[in-house]
Amino acid sequence: VYMQGPRSLAGATEQFMGITMDKTARSDMDGRQWSDLNEAEKNTMRAYCRKDAKLALQFWNEFEHLWPHHERELSMHTTTITERGVAIDLVKLSRWMKKLKKLVWKLEADIPWAGEAELTPTGKVRMKGGKPKIKSITSSSELAVYARGKGIPLPASTDVKSQEFQEWADEWGEKFPLIATIQHLRKAVRLLRLLEAIEDRVRPDGRMEHELLYFGAHTGRWSGKRSYATDDDAKLKGVNMLNMLKAPVELEGETMDFRSLFIAGP
Repeated sequence: VYMQGPRSLAGATEQFMGITMDKTARSDMDGRQWSDLNEAEKNTMRAYCRKDAKLALQFWNEFEHLWPHHERELSMHTTTITERGVAIDLVKLSRWMKKLKKLVWKLEADIPWAGEAELTPTGKVRMKGGKPKIKSITSSSELAVYARGKGIPLPASTDVKSQEFQEWADEWGEKFPLIATIQHLRKAVRLLRLLEAIEDRVRPDGRMEHELLYFGAHTGRWSGKRSYATDDDAKLKGVNMLNMLKAPVELEGETMDFRSLFIAGP
């Protein structure tokens, strides 16, 4: 990446060495485990891995002299930072998550098309009477249908920052408070998802690993990510440490400053 090339081995070898790697053996492993392969397939995968390793070594031997020592140090330091992780205020995290889950449940119960909601013992929301929970309770299409039934015109956007919405709210806001409920719910859900992402990644030592890419942009600056791959290659949401919520959020009488969750380690 320092030489402005692709981050993957396949992309780098093609751009700098003119070698196109055959990734068929790897793609054939999608959804499969080593134990699923017969002996012939295992031999094919072994050969693929050997060829991949040899090509990686060949690439390194040809181009490593172009990577300055100070840049290597920065790369290694970046890896150390992400693996060490950051300490999390677990008490505050737990308190906020409980408060937000109750708030989401309360607000969802006020959405007419959602049915009657209840909290499960695990803190999740479900609909009473076996009614399925729709994919998105704050769906714009569901809102439009409901509003038409009430004879209420809707703005093109429900973004509170837009001038069009402000003009609509001046005339219709008090007559149709459901819009404010949906906006409040969306804000609560967004913050809850962020907190859940942190909780999912906190280790037993109270620290959270995160993604930070050395030379993540063509200018050479670092970049963050919100997804990461687990051992089974499933994509899970993480926390982009370079794009956190800047302004505190006022909810349920408490100021939730997202950045205050990250504290100095013991």
